[in-house]
Amino acid sequence: MDTTPGVGVAKRRASDLIGVKPSRNVHLGVRLARVLGLDLNQFISFNFSQTACPPENADLAFAKLRAAFGKWVRRPGKSRWVVAAPPTFVWVIENPNDCLNAHWLVHVPTERQAEFAANLPKWFEAAVGEVYSDKAIKIKAVTNAEGLKAYFLKGLHPSAARMFGIRHFYQGWVTGRRIGHSKNIGPVQVKKWRNLGVFPPAKRWVTH
Repeated sequence: MDTTPGVGVAKRRASDLIGVKPSRNVHLGVRLARVLGLDLNQFISFNFSQTACPPENADLAFAKLRAAFGKWVRRPGKSRWVVAAPPTFVWVIENPNDCLNAHWLVHVPTERQAEFAANLPKWFEAAVGEVYSDKAIKIKAVTNAEGLKAYFLKGLHPSAARMFGIRHFYQGWVTGRRIGHSKNIGPVQVKKWRNLGVFPPAKRWVTH
């Protein structure tokens, strides 16, 4: 059996731009989160370049971290059952100038935000392996998630960026999925809440 690294392992897809469909899903997801009372109130940046995680596995490591968060936010201790919440977030992975990083805009119940911040380093290290710097994670409170969408979508294809009125900045090559959202604010849920009259009807995007 050939044990040469990479032999027999399918090469994973990489991209250097965000497409229209995933960007629209994130755009609408942020709005739906607000409508559902699950405002995206925490903004976290992870620098994978300051960890032992191979660049081609960053998306997989980040998915592992989000899964850990999902279990935590759904299952608070018995004394905190009133603040259980569905995992609600949008995210993007970028690689400008070979500095691989991820941004995560997430809803965390107010009563659990200190606990969330304390758990983040543990989840991150479990996902990526060794972390070389205490600056590999940055967390900020958010009061206007809508205003952060342009930052998340700046890696859009230039023509799509114009469609959204966003200034494009090239964000490099990323292996695997480079942008996404939680299921509860994805396109299936957008359609459901639109049909119920809770979420505004679709608007046609017009380029300028």
